[in-house]
Amino acid sequence: MPLRMFQRSTSQQKFWSWFVEHEDELFDFELDQERRFDALAAELAKVHRDLTFEFGPKEDAKGNS
Repeated sequence: MPLRMFQRSTSQQKFWSWFVEHEDELFDFELDQERRFDALAAELAKVHRDLTFEFGPKEDAKGNS
């Protein structure tokens, strides 16, 4: 039996995989803010219903503070 059968992703791992896949659109959330924030809230709720998010001001480039 393949070992993969016994490996299960946690809700946190699934969230971070989703987040990485959608990082660019989340970074430019202003283009369709309501849809993007609704999607992010839905993904967070899969981890825990009380989780929320907060975005700060966008800097010149990702990762630069």
